[in-house]
Amino acid sequence: MPSITRTLVCSTLLLVCSLPLLAQDSREKGPTPPSEERATPTPSEAPRAKRTSAEALEPLPLELRSALAGITSQRVLKHVTSLTSPELEGREAGEQGALLGASYVAREFRRAGLRPGGGGSSFYQAFPLSPGATTAQLGVVTSANSLHVLERGADFALTHLPRRGGKAQVAIEGRVELVGYGLSLPAIGFDSYRGRDLKGKVALVFAGAPWGSEANRWLSPLVGKEGLLVAKARAAAKAGALALLVVEDPAGWRRSLGLESELRPLEGAFPSDVSIAVVNVTPEAATRLSGVSSTRLSKACFEARRTRRPVRGAQAVGHVARLRARVARPGRFLRNVIGVVVGSDPDLRQEAVVIGAHLDHLGVDADGLHAGANDNASGISALLEIARALSSLSPARKPRRSVVLVAFDGEEIGQLGSHYYAKHAPFPLDRTRLMINFDMIGGNDPGLIWAVASRSSDVLHGLHQEANRHVGLRLKHPISFRLGRSDHTAFYRQRIPILYFFGGLNEQYHTPQDTIEHVSCDKIAKVAKLALLTAWGTANRVEPLPFHKPR
Repeated sequence: MPSITRTLVCSTLLLVCSLPLLAQDSREKGPTPPSEERATPTPSEAPRAKRTSAEALEPLPLELRSALAGITSQRVLKHVTSLTSPELEGREAGEQGALLGASYVAREFRRAGLRPGGGGSSFYQAFPLSPGATTAQLGVVTSANSLHVLERGADFALTHLPRRGGKAQVAIEGRVELVGYGLSLPAIGFDSYRGRDLKGKVALVFAGAPWGSEANRWLSPLVGKEGLLVAKARAAAKAGALALLVVEDPAGWRRSLGLESELRPLEGAFPSDVSIAVVNVTPEAATRLSGVSSTRLSKACFEARRTRRPVRGAQAVGHVARLRARVARPGRFLRNVIGVVVGSDPDLRQEAVVIGAHLDHLGVDADGLHAGANDNASGISALLEIARALSSLSPARKPRRSVVLVAFDGEEIGQLGSHYYAKHAPFPLDRTRLMINFDMIGGNDPGLIWAVASRSSDVLHGLHQEANRHVGLRLKHPISFRLGRSDHTAFYRQRIPILYFFGGLNEQYHTPQDTIEHVSCDKIAKVAKLALLTAWGTANRVEPLPFHKPR
């Protein structure tokens, strides 16, 4: 075959223990900058897809075929059912349900014969819960009374959570009202709240001020030493608002340059007298909240800057926002669960491929029990099936490099587990050759999966597509690497190639409706097979995958 000819130097070494088809395709180009998302195949990839479809599919080793055949939808269903049982209470990080979930994963790792990777003879890597770690959900209730839940880290960032009754938490619901720049400065005759009654509403304001940077000299004494954002929060609270939403880049400058929206969480603490929650939102989220198009939102921003007046009229009142947030209870410990399949090569076994998924979810709140079937019992189920399949191989057939399987804790409150792992990895990150991440892989189209960040290595981008010829999923390759949104981020920051399998958001996301009825166990099984083959091909390469950082 042509692909084997191109990699003649290393093919002889790989014939016994790797996939001949999972080789570097020299035709692949470097990575595309992560800005906007698109589906595949791209024009540059389409000819390649046409070529490979005509090639004969080289059979996999018999043992590997048998291991793959053992990954079934029935076995996946068993895991998802166990992980979403009421006894696990939504697997909230640091709570009893999450500990029960960790015990389930450790028990499955032990049953599969994995070596403990948490230290000593334990599968657990325990670490303290970070002070101030929060859970947060922001949703939009539209005029049709449907709920659209926004994605934390992608659509919004919680920047302040007030303490009420000794507890830092909030559960509010109110109609969104667009209030321009949200400043109340009577000394210069500028008041966004004049004539407004925001009692029971949520204020949506533009970041910054309607004056240029030259105004900083005279504006600072008027807003106080704490700065503009604190002044806006105080003004909104005084007007009766339940919460303050601050839209970053309201004029869409970053969008016009083809860049992703940037959320800038607050640096430092708010004064204790700020009595309402403050949330930063992207322009895209603001359009959902306000009910107006991005063009009209930008126009409203420009008009407010031009006239120095608050936004008025029919466009000022938007949909209903629902915000739920609370600080996790202090003094708790979280647990990553780590199992290792030791590599078969005496030298390469000191290097690792990491496969991970987050175990924690949202627990129980005012809306009910968040079972988290898709988010992320689906990913953990794939992880467990890969662990069992790899362990079933004979010592000679196991991958040359070691494979580390990790169930991360604390993802929903800031990806705490993956960041801790990155600093305390059983295989140092300078010897970690690939990280594969699963998050919400069981929802939406049962035949389609997003293969995010495959272009973090040009070899990886071709390798996983060759592996998919044995599985048959349709792949979507978004340009965005979705950094900051799941556990692959900590590895990418250390210049490790990443591949993040993601099924996309849906109506059940971060709601009690995320139950087993809404996931495809067959899809989860197929994604697990694709990930296993990709890990297998990477683990058996002579050379490590090259890392590519977008320009």
